[in-house]
Amino acid sequence: MKNKLVKNSLRLAVQEYRNQLLNRQLALMKFSLIIKNALNKPLKLRKSTQPTKASQKKRVEVKKKRGELKKSRQKEKTYQI
Repeated sequence: MKNKLVKNSLRLAVQEYRNQLLNRQLALMKFSLIIKNALNKPLKLRKSTQPTKASQKKRVEVKKKRGELKKSRQKEKTYQI
């Protein structure tokens, strides 16, 4: 099957069967599918935004609490000079 846009018209060639009538019917079905898919609205893409100040602050606080928890589990290191 070949789909081509030639001189502002859609050209569709189907050679799946050895019967011209079956190939024409298949081409018409595929042509209708192409048109139906073209008429469907595309999905809206999510617009990326910056995180809010509150969410940034909350993230840092959670990281600090987690770090303190891990630090409290460690053994105290003693250094001799």
